[in-house]
Amino acid sequence: MFTKILYPTKFEEFSLPILKSFICLKEGGLKEVVLLHVIDKDILHTLHCSGFPLDEGQLIKSAQK
Repeated sequence: MFTKILYPTKFEEFSLPILKSFICLKEGGLKEVVLLHVIDKDILHTLHCSGFPLDEGQLIKSAQK
């Protein structure tokens, strides 16, 4: 069995039940779970740019000004 698991997650609503399932795996030898918080880059663009998503070309043009 695995002793270490890398768990990439966005911490959405379905993430918690999966985390709880790791408790069962502990009985099988799991010793460590590494959480990797995954952030959707489109959401970051939307938040940064007042709610309107930008494409890569627009970002490059605005950075050059």
